[in-house]
Amino acid sequence: MGIADITVLLCLGLSVANLFMFIYLLIYKKRIETGREPNLLRGKTIPAIRTIKFGKKFRKRYIIFEVLSRDAIDGETVKKHIKSAVAKLFGEPTVMSSGISLIFYDEKTNIGILRVNRESVSLVIASFHIAGKEGKEKKLMLVPIKVTGSLKKAKELIEKR
Repeated sequence: MGIADITVLLCLGLSVANLFMFIYLLIYKKRIETGREPNLLRGKTIPAIRTIKFGKKFRKRYIIFEVLSRDAIDGETVKKHIKSAVAKLFGEPTVMSSGISLIFYDEKTNIGILRVNRESVSLVIASFHIAGKEGKEKKLMLVPIKVTGSLKKAKELIEKR
């Protein structure tokens, strides 16, 4: 048995192993598409795969902020300024993935609540400093007051102010 025969047997063995791997991945893909958690390694799941859940909700954070401006500012203007600032600093994909939405804004006290994804809180707060300095529209300054994990707590903090 020469080197050529060993090479042929090795290639044959690798191709058979590759075929079994391909079939296993097809079955694994089918399990993922049907929504069942894949059973790997005799009923045990790999920890990285276990963390992926179908339809998992993203954790939200609520940023309480105050708007400092000489003019009266409405909620839509504030939201537009924040989104354009995040887009300018970090790009449009970050705006879409951060899930920015203005939950509450009081025009009398100029205090509002902004809901964002947990991973994007620091990015949104970092963009506050340029949010009011863009465009020829009304100039404003956004001051973050507190970041909370629940809307109820955020509303309580606003009522105390």
